[in-house]
Amino acid sequence: MKTRLIFLVLLIVCISCGTSNKPVSDAQKEKIKGEIKEIQNTTTKALEEIDWDMAIEPVFDSPDFVYTYHGKTSNYEEFMASELDFNTRLNQKCTIVDEKYAVLDNSTVLYTMNCTWLTNFKNGHSVLADPAVTQVLYKKIDNRWRVINIIESDVVQSVNNTENVTKVANQLSQIWNEYFEAIKNKDIDKVMSYHNTEDYINYPFYGSTQKGFEESKSFLKDFIENNTMGELNIEQIEVKVLGDFAFETALMEQKRTSEGESPIITKQRSFSIFKKQSDGSWKFYRWIGQQ
Repeated sequence: MKTRLIFLVLLIVCISCGTSNKPVSDAQKEKIKGEIKEIQNTTTKALEEIDWDMAIEPVFDSPDFVYTYHGKTSNYEEFMASELDFNTRLNQKCTIVDEKYAVLDNSTVLYTMNCTWLTNFKNGHSVLADPAVTQVLYKKIDNRWRVINIIESDVVQSVNNTENVTKVANQLSQIWNEYFEAIKNKDIDKVMSYHNTEDYINYPFYGSTQKGFEESKSFLKDFIENNTMGELNIEQIEVKVLGDFAFETALMEQKRTSEGESPIITKQRSFSIFKKQSDGSWKFYRWIGQQ
């Protein structure tokens, strides 16, 4: 009798284990995949629109949560501290290459996404993550799908934000127009208002170098006092923006008359570096001319 009782207990245990480990049917898998896909679509949209609260909504506040990026792990509190860095972004665009849903059981799903991310930052800088991979482990807790583990890895390179570059290029053209109007009017204070402060360096086409604001001001004051400037034609060849710096190459043609001499037309190649100021404006940081 005792032996039969032992076998009965073992049978119940085996039946219980078999029930809990029962394979998920295809219909159940499709239903679960649909639930995870809906969460992932919402999360991706929130990441693109820089909506932190919506993006982290499924993340489970638990000591078991782990975020891994390029071999470095973070716990829940450390992951949440990345909000400040996240909010330096202006917008993002995710292009999904493929997605995989591994339904491990009726309460555990491993989601994998191969993709690319184009991120535009508020300071004008842009980066492309290509390729990029994200793996998310979902666990059903209290009848809700919660994220308990995230692994990300990517290859990042700086790229030009076309929309921002066009905007900056137009701003630089406007600066040149106002700058040369001030030179024509021999308004040295207005001329210098377009230059960065003490760290400005000027490399004019005939070989001299002026370092700093005062030295450049002295040079330019002498130049505009002894020359009468005509019209300026400037053709932007290329503009690139990297963070708080804009790099411009251009071709310039200008008519000017020196005291006691006949009018001449000067043609030169120009390379300028502009630095973004705290108020969002741009000022000359470096200038190089080659006649």
